[in-house]
Amino acid sequence: MPAPKKDPSLRARSNRATTAGTLDPSAKAAKPALPALFDEDGNELPWHAQAVAFWDDYWDSPMAAKLYSKVDRHRLFIVVDLIHRYWSGDKSLASEIRLACKPFGTTPEERRSNEWDEPANDPAGKPKGRPAPSQAGVRQGRKKADPRLTLVS
Repeated sequence: MPAPKKDPSLRARSNRATTAGTLDPSAKAAKPALPALFDEDGNELPWHAQAVAFWDDYWDSPMAAKLYSKVDRHRLFIVVDLIHRYWSGDKSLASEIRLACKPFGTTPEERRSNEWDEPANDPAGKPKGRPAPSQAGVRQGRKKADPRLTLVS
């Protein structure tokens, strides 16, 4: 007889990272103001509209609630500056933007990498664990009677 399984809360190994979590669409973080932007001569410049849109969209998203400290916000200031310079004409910054945005979960792949589940992809009541076996390759048709049952009748 096999040994009884341990309670799942007592198991030593789980295949889920401790940083994993579900994004809460109702969680909102306080949006800080964009810092002032200056040119080399010290003159204040306006932010590019795409950079402002990114800033607003990010802080309205559930990922903003996952920022852990003020240091993360400073990294986000760097990202928005890169986006401003990209849309102002420096197209060589595309790969740098991609790398700088990665920890903030701005794409579905990054959220999957960070193990952040979105509620739309994690419906309530859906059982966790092993998926149901596939029905591929199973013949559908009339079921035959078990011939062994004729011996006991």
